[in-house]
Amino acid sequence: AGLIILFNQQFLTLYLGEGDKVAYGCSAKSGKVWSRGGGSIIDWKEWCEHVQGKIPEGDVDNIEIISGFLRPVPLNGRHDSVALSVEWGETLSQISENNVSIFFGATEVKLFDVDIHVIEHSDEGPIQFLLSSGQHRAVYQMVFESVEGAEEGTYVCRHVEGSVVGIRKRNGVNIPLLDYLRRDPLIIRYVDGSFSYANYHVATPAPATLYDPENLEAVNWNVNIRRESQGKNIDQDTIQYATIQSILDDYDVVINDDDSGEVADIIAFRKTDDEYTMHFFHCKYSVTDNPGADIRNMYEVCGQAQKSIQWKHNGLGKIIDHIKQREKSWQATGHTRFIKGDFSDLTALKKLARYAKMNFKVTIVQPGLSKSQVTPGIIQLIGCTENYLVKTSGADFTVICSV
Repeated sequence: AGLIILFNQQFLTLYLGEGDKVAYGCSAKSGKVWSRGGGSIIDWKEWCEHVQGKIPEGDVDNIEIISGFLRPVPLNGRHDSVALSVEWGETLSQISENNVSIFFGATEVKLFDVDIHVIEHSDEGPIQFLLSSGQHRAVYQMVFESVEGAEEGTYVCRHVEGSVVGIRKRNGVNIPLLDYLRRDPLIIRYVDGSFSYANYHVATPAPATLYDPENLEAVNWNVNIRRESQGKNIDQDTIQYATIQSILDDYDVVINDDDSGEVADIIAFRKTDDEYTMHFFHCKYSVTDNPGADIRNMYEVCGQAQKSIQWKHNGLGKIIDHIKQREKSWQATGHTRFIKGDFSDLTALKKLARYAKMNFKVTIVQPGLSKSQVTPGIIQLIGCTENYLVKTSGADFTVICSV
């Protein structure tokens, strides 16, 4: 019911199971079992019951325990699947965004205002990615070369054009991006559901079932499907505006998080007495004038959906901190990211989260996709995205498209 990933031949680095990211530890001498993490009293009770079922009586076959682990293998040349998305490494993703600065040359920008994504979705050649914030841009690439007769090839990351980027964590020094990535490599996710970091590739099991195209939610759109963002001035002829209007009555808090460094284009919350829902909406403009089956419409938005689940694992507190920092920037220009609700609602939600159950939802919104014209290739991409989201975050996943 999850994924266990073995990094650098060490067992406890990362365990993904039942929609939650946890790290288990144990001591044979003291008989203790523990997990690095946190949550409500209900979460703790459920964890105890879950762990109890994992403690066996009698001898244990160690080989059987690790048989299902996902093991990194060295790459000898680049992986031959379309590069879907790029995201920061495990170390950087754990640090508060406000404690990380990205430098575009001499210009300092906080991590929460920086976007990183694959430029060209291809299954061959170097993988180019763009770092951007406002007018600041930098293009880098990863180059994989095979070595004849060797198990492992070569890997190098290079600056291509734009600003030379540096990273500073907390009160440390500004480290060139290329130097930093040697210690905390970027993660590349592929259309086939696998991922790589540095010169290592991790294959994942194929979904047990194919995505059912009947699950696509078809809508008749009355906006320009080539226009995505409503912006600060609330452009009503956009996909984001139409999506927000369709959900306003269903949620207590609705936030426009669109722009570089976003969690999602739209973040929505709904609460009851003993549970709450957190819903990420990822909107994307169409590359074609009319709905159809162009897979280019799906690459980036599927990648964004996959990247966003790290926020579920980082916890509600970090999401609220993220919203707070970005709201300050907008308020300075006389605008707000809150479409419905305000910070008092988020404060109440944070208190509720100490004991309440969370329902997590992720929705892709792409009116450039036609349900009636969907292809097997697009179904495979959506299926891999759903499989990843469900296994690593327990998300309820939906896709909104055109008829």
